[in-house]
Amino acid sequence: MKNKSEFVQKALFKLYLRICDMSWNVLFMVWIGHMAASKVLYMLIGDPFVDDPIDFLYFYQTTATTVGYGDLSPSTAGGKLVTIAFVQPGAIALFTTVVAKGISTLAGVWRARMEGRGDFRTVDGATVIVGYHYARTKKMIRELLDGGQQASKIIVLATEEVMLDQEFVRYIRAETYDNVEGLRRSGCQNAAQVIVDTGNDAVNSAVAMAVRSINTSAHMVAYIEDEAHASILEHTITVDCLSSHQAEMLVRAVQDPGLSVVMTALLSASNSSTIFSVVVPDAVEVTADWLRQRLHQLCKGTLLAVERNSTVDFHVTGDALPAGTRVYFVSPHRLSDKDIGWQAKKAA
Repeated sequence: MKNKSEFVQKALFKLYLRICDMSWNVLFMVWIGHMAASKVLYMLIGDPFVDDPIDFLYFYQTTATTVGYGDLSPSTAGGKLVTIAFVQPGAIALFTTVVAKGISTLAGVWRARMEGRGDFRTVDGATVIVGYHYARTKKMIRELLDGGQQASKIIVLATEEVMLDQEFVRYIRAETYDNVEGLRRSGCQNAAQVIVDTGNDAVNSAVAMAVRSINTSAHMVAYIEDEAHASILEHTITVDCLSSHQAEMLVRAVQDPGLSVVMTALLSASNSSTIFSVVVPDAVEVTADWLRQRLHQLCKGTLLAVERNSTVDFHVTGDALPAGTRVYFVSPHRLSDKDIGWQAKKAA
């Protein structure tokens, strides 16, 4: 009895594997073929209940799903035999095959995503985080979400299996961070923003160069400890490099109590107000006074500083702000070019 049970289990498992290997196209053709053969058999026997194609389709599907309402059924002995010997076994088997195939496909997709084997190269405008550090990466994701980024547009590339707490955030696992195929799978070639934070300056530099080779337009930020190294990288492949300012922050915090609280508040998107930046578009003529009044009018925002020729100026006067000037302001939320209304200030 035990041997018989084991034989049945092995047979069912082999059947399951065959079902999983069967393509959807083949399964669909088999289903259509069985349905057509069933109708032909009923027609040859002369059972009238299949004369209407819609009625037959309805009968076939209710039989396949084992619902069996009973309002349609063969009216001849031959039709009943065809139903017993051919239609019911085949239709029910095909329906369960489709269900098993569907569950197997969904489970495979879920497993691939959980193991970082997904492929997001077709995702446009994503923010890709290259590198994983549990607490820091989790905080970065939270800041991105608070800043309005869609969870489905956040992709984390790691070299180890990770568990992300944030729902719908995507994850890719690669052998090395600078592997171009892994970067492509993570969507770097179509990304709008890339954050490079692997924990190693040399790796960060290699990743930044690899990303720039497949995406020349994304805004890329890399964490580089060595300031000289960061300067070289910034001037060679157009990447914003952040170096550690912990020493400066410690000194300033002890000299000016509460400064660290203010800096954290200004940088965090989860606060009521934080720092944002925007670039003055081409063919726009504005002054700092106009922009200051406009920000206050829109959201009681505050003009903080402007950057011209790689120099940040906090003493913003009423002078004109030429196109390409980056403006930094404090606001409860991000403002788009449309919100600011640059179009009304277009040069004649």
